[in-house]
Formats: sequence, C-alpha cells, structure tokens
Amino acid sequence: MDEADDSKPTEPSQLKSHRSFGDHLKAIAPYSVLATCLGVGATLASVVWSASNASLTAEVGKAKDEVKTVTAALAECRGESPPRGQGTEGNAERQPRNLTTTDKNATRVIVSVTPGDTATIFGDELRISLIGIGFESKPSRYRVSALVSSPGHDEMRITNADVGFSASYKAKFEIQLMEVDALFAKFQVTRK
Repeated sequence: MDEADDSKPTEPSQLKSHRSFGDHLKAIAPYSVLATCLGVGATLASVVWSASNASLTAEVGKAKDEVKTVTAALAECRGESPPRGQGTEGNAERQPRNLTTTDKNATRVIVSVTPGDTATIFGDELRISLIGIGFESKPSRYRVSALVSSPGHDEMRITNADVGFSASYKAKFEIQLMEVDALFAKFQVTRK
C-alpha cells in the first residue's frame, strides 16, 4: 500500500496542489500581454493628445493676436484710439489707403482698396471696386472678390482670388493681387 502513495494524485483536490509555478504563469500570460498592450495604448494616446493640444494652443494664440491687430486697425480707421494694450505698432504701413490716381501717363500703379470702396486709376480709365474679403482656414488665407470696370466697357468680376492672381482687362491693363489683409486688398495695375 505504500506504493500507492507514491503514484500521481487522481482526486481533484490533490491535482490543484501539484500544479507548478510555470503552469500558473502560462495561465496568466494572455492577461499580462493584454495589460501591457493597454498600458502602451494609453501612453500613446496621452502623447498624441499632448501634441494636438499644443498645436491647438498655438493656433488659438495666433488667432488672438490677429483679432487684436484687426481691432486696433479698425479703431484707427474709425478715428478712435485703439483699445488698451492693443497698439498698432508694426502696422503703420499695412493700413488701408484708398488711392485715386490722376496721372494719366503712369504705366504702373499700386493701389489699396477697402471692402465696399472703389479706387479710380489712370484718371478715370480704370476702376477697381472691392466687393469683399473672405477668410478660409485650410490653408489659412484671405480671398478677394472685386469688380474691375472702365467707362463704356463691360465689367470683369474677380471671385475668390488669392494673392498672386493676375488678369488682363480690355487687353490694355494687367491687374495683379499683391496683398490681402482682413481690412484691405492691394492691387498692382500695369498699363500695357
């Protein structure tokens, strides 16, 4: 009967006590892999969120600076003093100036026009009316809609033009959009 005691256990209560530590590790291995994957995923999500949060914060800062600039420029256009802490330093040359040229002999003119206004160029040979300025966020830019006219001739519409836009009018004038801001558009007009 002593030999029967040396044999392997056959009852369930005896089987549990004979499991080795390796058997326990094999049983929990899938759970440890899952826990590791969850930890890595959480770390990656945290890194991505931090990076996108930083870029959004930078974009909000830029937008706030632009709002301050536009507010100060608008106040100056109205003849008011700019709001406290929002001076127009650095914007003096960017202020809109409507220009009417009377020099009929000029060959090239640069003119700035504010929305709703019309610039008269080369005496009264050419007019550029700025209909409006729109903003697009992707990519970030201003776009211009304008009307070019000349007495006795058909009008030419410019719609959603970007900086660099160029067009001929009456085969006599070359009109190029040089700069666009929230408050004005600057055109270069060359007589051919």
